[in-house]
Parts: sequence; C-alpha cells; structure tokens
Amino acid sequence: MKVTTRNIDLFDCTYCGLMAEARDHVIPVSYEYASRKCATWDSTEVVPACSECNGLLSSRWMPTIRERAEFIAGRLKARYKKLLSIPDWSEAELKTMGRFLRKGITANLKKRDLVSARIEYAESTALMNISPEDCWDRTPSTYAA
Repeated sequence: MKVTTRNIDLFDCTYCGLMAEARDHVIPVSYEYASRKCATWDSTEVVPACSECNGLLSSRWMPTIRERAEFIAGRLKARYKKLLSIPDWSEAELKTMGRFLRKGITANLKKRDLVSARIEYAESTALMNISPEDCWDRTPSTYAA
C-alpha cells in the first residue's frame, strides 16, 4: 500500500501505539537535508507516529527506532508523572463520592491507564530490533473505519 497523508491514520504510532497522525523521520530532516523540500518520504526513512511522539522526538539525533522508543518511554513517564501516581479506587469508594468528583476520578483513571499502555508499548518497541520498513508492514490500526 502506498502511504499518503490521507491514509496515514490507517497505521499505529510506531512508538506508543496510538493512531498515527504524522510521519516521523528516523534520521531528522535537519540532519540530512539543507531544505525540507529535499526531504524524502520513503518508507525506509520515515515511520508512522502520533503527533505527541513526533513532537517529543523533534530533531533529536537518535538514528534507531529502538533509541527513539526508549526516549519516548522516558519522556511519557516524566510528562505524565502526576497522572501515573493516581491511586486505584474501589467501586465502593467511588460510590461514596459525589457525581462530579466520581466522574473526574474515573476520567483520570482512564487517562492513567491509557498513558501506562503507551509507555508499555514504547518499552516493548525498544526491545525489538525493527527497521522503518517493518513499521509499514504492521497490521493497520484498529482505529480505521
């Protein structure tokens, strides 16, 4: 399948597993090309990424997906440190709270679980030895309609 801007959302982020919204240059454009116009979108140099991971990586020099995934895992842990420290609440404890407080806590627990899953995904990606080409061969995202 030819990957275009229109069908990038058929793929998962290489680093965290969310739906991809962008393409991340494993070797940043700023290191390889004098101008963005010369940059290639070849599947040997780019991988699907979500906006947050793509932004966190920016133009940092980490030439392998493994290094980039390790970096993402660390950055997500630091960025969401407060959210990740939220304790679990039992159903009985939640029922004793007011509606809005319960709703807020439940929403934050869901966010915490999503961030934890993203970190686990990044850590497992860091353990694999994958190339950019492998990322385009993965099963398309379950988010696709």
